[in-house]
Amino acid sequence: MYYIISKLCYFLFEPSTIIILVLLYCLRLCETRKLKQAIFVAIGFVYLFSNEFIFDVIAGKWESQYMQTVVESDNLVYEAGIVMGGISRRQPHSEEIQFSRAGDRLFQAIKLYKEGKVKRIIFSGGSGNLYQPEIKEGEYIRKYLQQIGMP
Repeated sequence: MYYIISKLCYFLFEPSTIIILVLLYCLRLCETRKLKQAIFVAIGFVYLFSNEFIFDVIAGKWESQYMQTVVESDNLVYEAGIVMGGISRRQPHSEEIQFSRAGDRLFQAIKLYKEGKVKRIIFSGGSGNLYQPEIKEGEYIRKYLQQIGMP
């Protein structure tokens, strides 16, 4: 149930949904001044969320508060590197994997493994598909890792 609610919230709070709601609100307004303000707000949202550079700069400033500084001289070897799921999807007509922007999490874990900083990679990924819950991300990521020579 929580999963369905999270997907619904994701859809409702998606930028394009907010923009459409603001534009629908514009249609209901009678006053010219309020109408202009609402249209400017909608245009601002479109510009802000459709311009990848601006969005990445804003998101980067927000994320930088929470990122830890990694010390390059860290000689510790960790038992495992944990990679959270939600980084890919499998093409329905083939076995090919399409990585999202979050795919970098897996690639960084592979790099740490190859450098000997982690002994193994633990991947947590279930099904992110409401229509095909039997397709588990963890299973096809494991097959992908085996295909590229990871044990």
